[in-house]
Amino acid sequence: MKRAFILLVLVSQAVCAQPRMSLDNCIEYALEHNLQLKQQQIAVASEEDALVQSKLGLLPSVGLGADYSLSREQTRLGGSLTVNMTLFDGLLGQRRVESAYLSLAKARNASVIREMELKIAVTKAFLSCLLARRASRLADESYRSVLLQRDFIAKKVDAGDRPAGAMAEIDAEVAATYSLTVSKAGEALLAQIDLTQLLEWDGPLPFDIEEPEEEALEPPSADYTLIIGDAAFLPAVSDSEYELELARKQLQIAQSGLFPTLTASAGINTFYYPEISDSFGVQIKNNYLFSGVFTLSVPIFNHYSAATAVKNAKGAVRIRELQLKRDILEAQKELQLAVNQANVFYQNYLASARKRDAATEALRISTKKLESGLAAVSDWILSRDKYSEAQNEYTATYYQYLFQIKILGYYLEY
Repeated sequence: MKRAFILLVLVSQAVCAQPRMSLDNCIEYALEHNLQLKQQQIAVASEEDALVQSKLGLLPSVGLGADYSLSREQTRLGGSLTVNMTLFDGLLGQRRVESAYLSLAKARNASVIREMELKIAVTKAFLSCLLARRASRLADESYRSVLLQRDFIAKKVDAGDRPAGAMAEIDAEVAATYSLTVSKAGEALLAQIDLTQLLEWDGPLPFDIEEPEEEALEPPSADYTLIIGDAAFLPAVSDSEYELELARKQLQIAQSGLFPTLTASAGINTFYYPEISDSFGVQIKNNYLFSGVFTLSVPIFNHYSAATAVKNAKGAVRIRELQLKRDILEAQKELQLAVNQANVFYQNYLASARKRDAATEALRISTKKLESGLAAVSDWILSRDKYSEAQNEYTATYYQYLFQIKILGYYLEY
C-alpha cells in the first residue's frame, strides 16, 4: 500500500511538471481552436459574399455575343452587345440587399454568441477540474495523516498503552482513506479530460491547470443586479431580433411580388459576309443595328401564389415577435439565476469558512486527546472526517463564488 501511495506522489509530481494553463490561457486557446467558432467565421465570410452579390444584382447585366453561320451560298459572321436592366420590381432588389445586411449582422452576432457560450463553458469546466484536483489533494493529505496516526498507534500498542483492537480500527481507516484517494484521483483525471476535450486540445502533452491565488472575497456588486434589466442587449436576444427583422424583410420581399415589373433592354447587332467585296469595316458599319425594348409585366392571376406568400410571411413575422418576447424573458431568467447564484455562493462561502475554522480546531483538540490517550481512535476519525468535509466544502464554495463572479463579468462584457 505504501508503494501505491509513493506511486501516486510520483504521478502528482509528474503532473506538476507539465505546462500550466490558467483560466485566461484556456479561454484564449479555446477561442483560437474551437471548430464551431471557425465554422461560424466561415459563415460570416459567406454572408459577406452574399451581400456583395445582392448589391451587384442592382446593376444592369451586360452581355457580349458572337455567331457564325455557314451555308452553300455564303458565310456569315455576327456580333452583338446587349444590356438588360430592371427599372422597377416593387423594390425587390433593394429588399434583398437589406436582407443580406441583416443576414451578415446575424452571422457576426452568432460568432459573439459562440464566444460567450465558450467562455462560460470553459470557466465551468475549469472550475470542475480545479475542485476535483483540490478534493484529490485533500484526500492525499488525509491519507498521509491517517498513516502518521497509524504509526503512532502501532508504537502505543507495542508499548502496551493501547489495546490491540486499536490497530484494526486504524487499519480499516487507512484502507478507506486510500480507496478515497484513488477515487478522487480518478475524478480529477476525468475532469481534466473533459476540459481538454472542450478546449479541443491538440498539444503533444496534457497540461496542468493553474490555481488562482486565494484572497479575501468581496460581496457581489450592485452592478450585477442592474444587468437583469439589460437582458435585451445580450447576444442571444440580439439573434432573435435579427430573426424578426429578417422575417419582416421577407414579408416586404413577398409583397414585391404583387407589383408590376418594368424592365428595359438594349442591344447593338452587326454582321459581316466574307463573299461580299465590301471591306470588313464598311460592312460592320452598314449592317449596324440598334434595338431597345421596354417590358411591363403586370401580375393578374398567378394561382394566388404571391398572396399566399404574403400571408405566410405575415405569420412568420408574428411567430418571430412572440419568440423575441420569449427569448427576452429567458434571458432575464438566466441573468436573475446567475446573480442569485452569486449571492448564494457568497453566503455559503462565509458559512463554510466558519465551519472550516471550527472543524480545524476540533481536529486539533481531538488529535491531542488521541496522542495523550484521552480519546478513542473512532473519535479522532470522526473529527478528521468532519475536518475533511469542511475543507472540501470551503474550497467548493470559495471557487464557486469566485468563478460565478467571472461569469457575471462575461455578461457585463457582452
